[in-house]
Amino acid sequence: MRSCLTSRKIKSKIKTIAKESRSGIKVLLPKKKFLQIVAFKEEQIKYSEMRLSTLLLQIKHKLPFTHFISIPFTDEKMLKSFDEFRREVLQEPSTVYSNVDTLLFQNPNKIHLTFGILVLMTDEERTKAARLLQQCREEIVKPFLENRSLVVDVKGIDVMHRDASKAHVLYAKIQDNGLLQTIANQIVDRFSKAELMGGQKDGVKLHVTLMNSLFRQRKGKRRRSSDNNIPQNAEVKEKKRRECFDAREILRRFGDFTFVDKLHLTEIHLSKVSFVDKDGYYSPMEKISL
Repeated sequence: MRSCLTSRKIKSKIKTIAKESRSGIKVLLPKKKFLQIVAFKEEQIKYSEMRLSTLLLQIKHKLPFTHFISIPFTDEKMLKSFDEFRREVLQEPSTVYSNVDTLLFQNPNKIHLTFGILVLMTDEERTKAARLLQQCREEIVKPFLENRSLVVDVKGIDVMHRDASKAHVLYAKIQDNGLLQTIANQIVDRFSKAELMGGQKDGVKLHVTLMNSLFRQRKGKRRRSSDNNIPQNAEVKEKKRRECFDAREILRRFGDFTFVDKLHLTEIHLSKVSFVDKDGYYSPMEKISL
């Protein structure tokens, strides 16, 4: 059964725990990093920790993900092809592609394949996830690859869901010989069994997101927040919008577009959301070589 806990209810429950344990719990939720417990006795802290752990399990699925496992697709050839694809789409007049603009496109430095997302709330969970990724290299990646390179083709595009006239995500297809699919599925299964990630019934969908209405919503929000001429209430209304786009003509014209033949994949990253390195890609908390 899905929990119906709201932020207000969560804070109320934490206050109840503090009262029962006769301890002080500073509530730093939901955007801060921790809950701080202050008590006179060790038993009070242990009781609070136990109750808080139970509460966190209840609300974990409601929190935004903090980390994700990915393979960077930032090879020079891939970036060049992506730029060509983007330019060709955008050079057409707005009458050809309905509601398509530059804000829809992925940041080239962040092009990637996602294995899965995680909510890592404690140092213990983060350490566990990092160690598990290293275990996956020894127990999954190495045995399957047997010193071979992991090579894929990136060719063709499609949209999530069926109605291309109301698309929210357009992606490039990844074609492999089965090795990448097997490795991805095995790693996700390992993290799922460790209760660090939700399972994926149909396996990992091998794709690279190129266009996403969520990108436009986020970029638009940042632009509006920097515009002092827009009333504050207007910004609140606007930020809730996520407008679809018509991808039918894009699919017709670029359905078989070849981005890269024989792309060599080199690393798998466990990254923290919103943190980037100097190269513009998500900063890895842990990574393994392929």
